[in-house]
Amino acid sequence: MSDNLKVVQYFAKEVFVNNAQDADRLSNLVSPQFSYCLNLGDPQNYSQFVKRMQSSSTASTVVLGEIASEDDMHFYCDFEVRLPEPNQHLKTHGFSQLIVRNGIIHQIDINYQNSADEYNEFRDIIKNSATVYL
Repeated sequence: MSDNLKVVQYFAKEVFVNNAQDADRLSNLVSPQFSYCLNLGDPQNYSQFVKRMQSSSTASTVVLGEIASEDDMHFYCDFEVRLPEPNQHLKTHGFSQLIVRNGIIHQIDINYQNSADEYNEFRDIIKNSATVYL
């Protein structure tokens, strides 16, 4: 297993699977020029990325597929975002790519498979979720 793959797996686990609550402390794993793009939208910096992940993670669960790479720089995986009860039947799917150079993450691209309207409807459900975590 390459060092770049280890970085990507650790980062993905902490940010996407463990609810991004400690994502700020992972800033040493990302480039100062880090960019995050959602559905080919405008690039965002790491701070904006963390805020987005933290707001999403409180009302949803991300299930990542296997992370793979053909060149040890471009890593990709499929993912599924699931909502808790009472909306557990709602989920969305997508594809993510992380670009790593010199052992640090430079870019994350997230692309949902849904149409823009379907994606926005799903985001609204997450924002309006009444789920309470104890």
